[in-house]
Amino acid sequence: MASLARALERMATLVNRERGSRPPKWDVGTAEVRALLECLGEPQRAFRAVHIAGSKGKGSVSARVALGLRASGVRVGLYTSPHVHALAERVWVDGAPLPDAALAAALHRTLDARDALADGAAADGGWRPGARASWFDVLTAAAFRAFADARVEWAVVECGLGGLRDSTNVFDGACTAEAGSGGGGGGAAGGGSRVVVLTNVHLEHSAQLGGTREAIAAEKAAIVTRGASFVCGIPLPRARAGDGADGAGDSCGVESGRVGESGRVEPDGATPPADRAGEEAARVARERGAARIVSVEPTDEPSAYGASVAHANAALAALALREAARFEPRVAAALARDARRVLDADGEALRALLPSRDERLICAVERGGGAARRGAAAAAARAEPADASHGTPGEVRLLVDGAHVPASVDLLVRAALGAAAGAAPPDARAPAVGVDGADDPLRARAGQSLGVGRIAAVVVGVAEDKDAAGIMRALAPLRALAPAPGAAPAPTLRGVPSGGAAAGGAAAGGAAAGGGGAAAAAAAAAAAAAGEQLGAARLAAAQPPVVLIATGLEGGGAFVPPRALARIAREHGWGEASVGVAEPRAAVLRAIEAAAACTPPGAVLVTGSLKLGAAARDAVHEWEAGCAGGPPSYGHRLDADSKAR
Repeated sequence: MASLARALERMATLVNRERGSRPPKWDVGTAEVRALLECLGEPQRAFRAVHIAGSKGKGSVSARVALGLRASGVRVGLYTSPHVHALAERVWVDGAPLPDAALAAALHRTLDARDALADGAAADGGWRPGARASWFDVLTAAAFRAFADARVEWAVVECGLGGLRDSTNVFDGACTAEAGSGGGGGGAAGGGSRVVVLTNVHLEHSAQLGGTREAIAAEKAAIVTRGASFVCGIPLPRARAGDGADGAGDSCGVESGRVGESGRVEPDGATPPADRAGEEAARVARERGAARIVSVEPTDEPSAYGASVAHANAALAALALREAARFEPRVAAALARDARRVLDADGEALRALLPSRDERLICAVERGGGAARRGAAAAAARAEPADASHGTPGEVRLLVDGAHVPASVDLLVRAALGAAAGAAPPDARAPAVGVDGADDPLRARAGQSLGVGRIAAVVVGVAEDKDAAGIMRALAPLRALAPAPGAAPAPTLRGVPSGGAAAGGAAAGGAAAGGGGAAAAAAAAAAAAAGEQLGAARLAAAQPPVVLIATGLEGGGAFVPPRALARIAREHGWGEASVGVAEPRAAVLRAIEAAAACTPPGAVLVTGSLKLGAAARDAVHEWEAGCAGGPPSYGHRLDADSKAR
């Protein structure tokens, strides 16, 4: 049997638009992937689908919907992107990654189909659909073939980019799964895509999708198929009196609300502000034959902990499951029997589905020497329970967050600032885990995870098509959370001066050398205190308290060059505290070194892209191995959440 490694070698020759710069003219479509699917026996018609598009939160909503379907007794597949550590992260069946052997078989079968189409095109002396299928076309077709082979009944499918022209937009044919199969009873009416979700719309990928939110919304909403339910994450005005919520086409009205404890939609009484992007999405959904349009209820501005964003994503998943219940009796029965069990996604399961979201790594630190003492420090750190707010005295805590739009980064920063200011803990109703770098409980715990007033360094990498300036503006308030100056000198990073503790120690040493007895000791103490005060003042006035390390991204894809990113940071509040380190692993190592040099050790935030997750893990493993270039007496451990992965 051909291996997964060999399949990846074959795929490496294909056009991969996830790597490199995306062309401004987004001249793509679904003809190539449809030709592959035809060769594979139209596997996308073998299951019903929940199809999810949006600017952020897609991974969160997808994972929650998949878990809710599974909790209802449905055999479910999940297709998401991108992956962080391994390709299998994108393709799940019933709560587990597709085994390598099954993924390899599906990929080779799809690649063979592509090769046959290419050979036919060459023989004809022309072009044939499927012969130029891209990397993502092949992976998508293979995933759907694997789902059909695994006999999944529903698949939750996350769009790659946009919607209308995305490779996943192929659910417009009749579903061939037999009516009543597995208790489903969905029948063939309405096509394979039964529920379509639009999480939100931000002004990104504008060169490819359109220069306005309205244009982007229209592109994303174009995955709606006739007879499907459209769940909109942008609050919409409710149906006018006389409009039917179960109509189709232009007569389709809008139902707005949330799913309550009973599992039923509870209409809200608020009138949302007009949002032209949402209205455009609803217009497109009607034109494409949506049977129902349901939107979330209006929410307030996100709190300091981002609880309302968490609720928005959970509410979207709940509404999607409620709509799925219209096609799937088992979901309807499960919601009626125990709605909370269906709607409340388990935190550990969410973390497993979405790696490098809310990932916390811990480096144990001991000052002074030798490999044996390093091991003892690591063992001691494992045994000592960590306080959620402050960590332990010998730990450098890393929080890896995939936030990649300014709004998400802003929530993270506000969470940290809220914790530092002693704000109340997040709403207990908020979901227990942050996902997709786009929502929420991650930010709800950010101040706690990083420690109050102890952030030492931020590592940031930003994709070329993201709002780098907006992300840097959102991060700038973190400079207020300074690590407390201590006995150990703070590191010098490209012109960022050391802290004042060393100056205080030098002053104390000088006083002690110049006198004797109690008077000399008193003078030394006074000098030391004055030195510490001077050092603290210098830290506050002469240097930013937190270092920002701009870096690149691994795993393909164009990114803002680190030096340019550092320059953007300097222009948006970071001053001389921003530096550029080209290689992500090295950047995280620099940040760990900066945090370890503080007393007590500071914390590190790694953010801006999901692609930094692998670099963060590599860095802490290298630190453990003693290859960081710092003192040899450092240990490393992963906390329980990270070990679970």
